[in-house]
Amino acid sequence: MTHRTPARGLLLAVLLLLVPAALPAQSGDAETLFLEGKHAFRQGDMDTALAKFREVVRLDPSHAEAYRLLASSQDFLAALMAEGGEFETFALDVLRAAQTARAEKRRDAAAAAALADRALHGSYAERSRAIFEGTQVHGAFFAPPLVAALASDDEDVRLNAYYALSRMGAEAFLPVAAAAWSSDSRIRLGCVQVLLASGDPRGDAILADLAANDADGAVRALAAEGAEGDAAELHARQGWAFYHRDPRLGLTEVENEGVYWTIDGDELIANEIEPARLPLFLARAHFQRALELGRDTRAELALVHAAEAALLGEDGEEQVVAALGLGPAALDGALGLALENDDVAAAAVLAELLTGPAAGRSAYLRAALVADAPTVRYAAAAALADSGLATPEVVGQLAAAVQLEAVRVVHLIDADQERAEALRAALDARGVVALVAADGAGGLVNASRGLPADAIVIGDPLPDFYARRLVKHLRRKSDLAETPIFVLDSGETGDIDGAEVVEAVGAEEVIAAFPELDAERQSYRAAAAKAAGSLAALAARDAAAVAPATPALAAVVGRDDEVSLPAMRALALAGGPEAIPALAEVVADGGRSSAARAGAADALAGILDRNPGAGSGLAETLKAAMGEGDAALARACARALGFLGGGVG
Repeated sequence: MTHRTPARGLLLAVLLLLVPAALPAQSGDAETLFLEGKHAFRQGDMDTALAKFREVVRLDPSHAEAYRLLASSQDFLAALMAEGGEFETFALDVLRAAQTARAEKRRDAAAAAALADRALHGSYAERSRAIFEGTQVHGAFFAPPLVAALASDDEDVRLNAYYALSRMGAEAFLPVAAAAWSSDSRIRLGCVQVLLASGDPRGDAILADLAANDADGAVRALAAEGAEGDAAELHARQGWAFYHRDPRLGLTEVENEGVYWTIDGDELIANEIEPARLPLFLARAHFQRALELGRDTRAELALVHAAEAALLGEDGEEQVVAALGLGPAALDGALGLALENDDVAAAAVLAELLTGPAAGRSAYLRAALVADAPTVRYAAAAALADSGLATPEVVGQLAAAVQLEAVRVVHLIDADQERAEALRAALDARGVVALVAADGAGGLVNASRGLPADAIVIGDPLPDFYARRLVKHLRRKSDLAETPIFVLDSGETGDIDGAEVVEAVGAEEVIAAFPELDAERQSYRAAAAKAAGSLAALAARDAAAVAPATPALAAVVGRDDEVSLPAMRALALAGGPEAIPALAEVVADGGRSSAARAGAADALAGILDRNPGAGSGLAETLKAAMGEGDAALARACARALGFLGGGVG
């Protein structure tokens, strides 16, 4: 594979900083040392260059210094990265620090306010220069002082603020959209002027809403000049655009600063949020407003809550509670929307929430039972089983889920539908979730939907991206920095940094490239335990329906108690003789818990009761376990022996 694993720059920095602080720098400050190292590197003196760069790291230069180094030496840093090893580590450290410096500079409120003051006063040329600099340096963070100026008593200042915000372009949209709900009618009026001047279609819902509902007549009249359509419908449309990451009506990567804006009087406030959640947060705000205006968007809201919960994992309980609060009809409608939009992560969450009587009334759980994604099928099967449904399809999916050892995900981005479907089917047969997109934009959307990625396969070229460009976009996402990427060669693709270019790739090759699972990815245990519990509950109601799952249940009795105990309860009620050897091993295993061994003996008793004459050679195993002094185990073994007909002796 040609892609290089990113060096552990921060770890190296920590180790180098352990050098005693009393050691003097060899030649002055960090910038001087950097230049000396650069010169040595150019001369081929690698030992001296490395010593100088180590000193730079030891001095722990400020982010601002790193920013200057980057600005003056971008080509040289690229050469260091190509050299690899510790040189690459050093270059990555500089790049990370420079990125931090950019972010700090962008959010410097005092500097933004100073530029805004210049943009509000002085000559036209001076104001234009200040607007350009403010937008380039601070982006959306240049907007707050300008929005505040919309409430100025000085008409010239208000006009200049409106002009400056209008010149900011897309950078101003999110803060201005938030400021349009200010309690100050002058700010609302100014924001309407900015939205009208921008012509940004994402403002249509706000304009229609203000035209119909604002308390101030002047705001209503001005907003009406650009309002076309029903406000509730437009809010719903805009909510979908943000949810879909629509390239025209959604949120661009450049605009996503990882903040959402709120307004308190004339003060715009930037609130931190994970960048991946921001489009969903904005979608939720529009769906909520549409609901307030009379359009039933409860299903859309439940969908967004579920998508956020999937992104947040264990931290998504607040979103789960919010989704449940919308009611079972909304959850079911949301599941239908998730299936329609191929949102696997949200669909799995919603299927899990549709439990009890709501599952029996669901219009979409049965559709989820045959979804492409195994995780969705398993969650739907568990929900339907909890409602008492024991069809072969439900039992079959639960049998597959009980053996689940990992939720693995592959992104397939390929315009060749036949090739993509063949690989998807092969991965699915091996229990791997495959998310398919026919173009690069769809692939990027899938990569942002909360499911992790164990590998990515890209067919080159795509309708909207060359693979080389798409790989760069994907590698910018921190969670995909080390994900294996395969690019299917078009014949003209060539080498791609960060990917392995291949003529073809099969399911086994993709799976072989999977990285090790981290703790957050080990959710398979909960899914398997849930499936085992569902099968046990079904077996108590309809043992015959669960009997076909015996091989799958027997295969997991060696797993941890969370999975094996409910599996053995199901076997006690519905298992066949083929499970006896696996259960006997558990009874004999002194390393297993008392509960597991007693559960295995109880399962044997149930199977022997239904199958007289089975269990040849089992008596000695049961008698040996009885003599260990464990009362619960002894009782369970005695019960099984009773069905063998040999007695305890």
